Amino acid sequence: MISRRLSVIGALAFLATALLTSGTQSLGYDELFTVWVASGPWGDLVHQANLDGFTPPLFYGLVKLLSLAGLRLEGLRLLSVVLAAAGVFLAIETCVRLFGPRALLVALLLIPSSAYLFTFAHELRPYSALLACAFYFLGQLGGPAIARPFPPGRTDHRREDRSLFPAAAQAPSPLSPRRRSPVQRTGVRFPSAARTPSQRSPQKKRARLL
Repeated sequence: MISRRLSVIGALAFLATALLTSGTQSLGYDELFTVWVASGPWGDLVHQANLDGFTPPLFYGLVKLLSLAGLRLEGLRLLSVVLAAAGVFLAIETCVRLFGPRALLVALLLIPSSAYLFTFAHELRPYSALLACAFYFLGQLGGPAIARPFPPGRTDHRREDRSLFPAAAQAPSPLSPRRRSPVQRTGVRFPSAARTPSQRSPQKKRARLL
């Protein structure tokens, strides 16, 4: 719970800083293109998103909703700022989930102060949204296997398998090549006539001499 609260504090600190600095520069060419697409009919948003091949139609729809709410030009960057703040929260949570609680302090120092995140937050493009989605799916990979408890009523069969490895290594195997001759391994039986004279028994040698 403490890590979750600190992640929220880090995201809020980033959100406040990004909001204060979001209107320091005017919209760029790509941002003006986003505003132009969002100003069209709803049907044209999906068509333009298909032609674009990068921007999701949902992003154009959210920009259109903000414009209908009364936001104009630089004020529309509020969407990117909020999405970037969500990405900060998810990034910190992902670091703690993947690397343990010891990574919390490093994540709080590096992620909310990242220049890349501020750049994405100050641009009316879906970069911050895609980054937040990437952090979310990365966090679903889970943490170390030791830190993931099994549900009640289930046993960790992986640990049981590891405990059987030493016994299996020490147990003699009937198919072990050290305990079987090459003839036994191949399964081929040679008749006694195929033996060399030196390998014949002394009794047979005496019978022939008589």
